[in-house]
Amino acid sequence: MILRRTKTQVPIVPVIIDGAFDAWPRKARFPRPRPIRMVFGRPIPPAEWRALPPEELAGRIRSELVALQEQVKSVHAAESRKRIAEEDAKAAVAPAKGKRHGRIFGMKGRGESEGNP
Repeated sequence: MILRRTKTQVPIVPVIIDGAFDAWPRKARFPRPRPIRMVFGRPIPPAEWRALPPEELAGRIRSELVALQEQVKSVHAAESRKRIAEEDAKAAVAPAKGKRHGRIFGMKGRGESEGNP
């Protein structure tokens, strides 16, 4: 993660923006008047996040973001929680491999395909 390379002692602040897609869907030419909520979570101090391995830090941030979605009763919260549970179940079954940091969030690195990690 890029955070590991920073020398500054800054906290990570989980933030969700809920409703932006409803206000301006991808194929719409102009935004529509819709409520947009921005919610800030509890900051994670540098001493805490630096002590965590990258996968665990990513999981913690993701869980906190889903908790914020649930707090504002976002329509996306249930799907996010379900996705985390599915990924946790897969991780529990599959043996741990050395993963590239970009794969934490389901992204593939350059030159990677579905069959070649």
